[in-house]
This record gives sequence, structure tokens and C-alpha cells, in this order.
Amino acid sequence: EREAWLLLIQSAVTAAFGHLDMIRTELELLANRPAQCTSESGEPLPYIAPPEVQAEQRMVAAALREAAKSLQGGDRARIQAEVFRPTHILPTMTIEQFGDLERQRMIEQEQNSRLATSNGSKQQNEDEDDEEAVMKARAWDDWKDDNPRGAGNSKLRPCG
Repeated sequence: EREAWLLLIQSAVTAAFGHLDMIRTELELLANRPAQCTSESGEPLPYIAPPEVQAEQRMVAAALREAAKSLQGGDRARIQAEVFRPTHILPTMTIEQFGDLERQRMIEQEQNSRLATSNGSKQQNEDEDDEEAVMKARAWDDWKDDNPRGAGNSKLRPCG
């Protein structure tokens, strides 16, 4: 137990010598300090920031005041409404309104289909008269039947 106490005292002495070096360095710095940093009574003067830093501090303070004022007014309610909004999209019309729109679309579609059927019979007569277009379409169909898709030159098939 005595050895433990001796080791503890020895570590405290070592720490004190380490602090002694730091104290000497600090005394040296204080001795080289300009006289304008202390008052007549010997106490250090408070730190005064350079003019550039003071101007920046004033700008930051003004910005913070403006932000605080805006949060006190109507902006606070707007921001709060944006924070506490639902995660899903709210409906923009009622079911009845949507039903009315669907009914109008269906009526328009029926009218368009009636017009197309009455105009379609006239167009069929014109199409039958165009024999050249029919022959061209048939030739294309025959070519498509003879040459199915993917039947071209393929490196995957061995040459026979």
C-alpha cells in the first residue's frame, strides 16, 4: 500500500513540473503584452472586436430580428400549415362533380361515334375505289408473312 501512495505522489510531482513549464510560458506572454490591454488598475480590458467583425455581427443580428418578426406574424401560420399537412394528395372535386364530368364525356363520345359511323360508310366507298392502295397493303402483308420478325441474319444460328 505504501508503494501505491508513493507512485501517486510521484505522478502528482510530475504533473506539477509539467504545469510549471506552462506557467513560465504564460508569464513570458503576459510580460510581452502591450500596455494598452490593461486598465490603470491593472485589470485586463474587455475584448473589442474590429470594425469589420462588428459590422458583420450587426448584419447577423438584424437578419435574426427580421426572422423572429416574420415568425410572430402571419408567416408562422403559413409555415405551420405546411408542416402539418397530410402526406396524401387531397381530392380537388367531389364525387358528384366527377360523375357529371364523366357523363358529359360519355355523351360527347357517343356523339363522336355516331358521326364517325355516318361518315365511315362514305369513306368505305372511297377506300374500295382505291385499288392501288389495297394491292400495296396486300403485298406488304404477304412479305410480312414470308419474313417473320427475327428471321434475319443471326450470329446465334450456325451456318448450315
